[in-house]
Amino acid sequence: MEKTKHKNGTVVLRDDLYKIHKFRNFPLVIYNHGVNKFGEKSWKTLCSDYEASNRWDYKNLEQISEDFRGFVNMDVGSQLISNLNNFHKDEDLRMSFFNLSCKNTQKNRYEMLELCWSIDSGGVHFKSDLHRGFIRSGDGKKYLEEYIKSKNEIGSLNYWEGMNIRQAKDILTRSFFIAVNEKNLSGGNEFSDNFDIECILG
Repeated sequence: MEKTKHKNGTVVLRDDLYKIHKFRNFPLVIYNHGVNKFGEKSWKTLCSDYEASNRWDYKNLEQISEDFRGFVNMDVGSQLISNLNNFHKDEDLRMSFFNLSCKNTQKNRYEMLELCWSIDSGGVHFKSDLHRGFIRSGDGKKYLEEYIKSKNEIGSLNYWEGMNIRQAKDILTRSFFIAVNEKNLSGGNEFSDNFDIECILG
């Protein structure tokens, strides 16, 4: 879901976005949440331009993530500064995330690096986290807390590594609809009721 806030207080919501960028000739996906418009550029434009640059070629996930950070850093930082100055009461306009996932060929496993930019009165901050297994991110993750507590095994790598793609998709779909139901019951609007799933093999 894309939320645009104008200086006059008007809020415009879009619920028709495809938030996954899948590279054509390399098993890598990038998805975004949080702030996703950077001046005249969308998050998708940044990802497409990075893919077209071929800067990622012959790099592993860690190297690609660091290079991608450098590629988008000025656009993301400038937008967060603008948001803080123009919408200083809107905390949801102070963070932007790009998640990159591909196969670690050296360890023969898939991994995800989450890149996070945030801003406060002290300036723009950056951090990155490496994830594996069942990864929850974004504002909507709170709606799965009770479900995760009742399904302790879902956080185990062994639980996922024993599945085929169809089985994993079924569980992800079920988890998403549980989160949607909890969100709607609480009157939230942090994310769309629709979803997309992409698979990468390499």
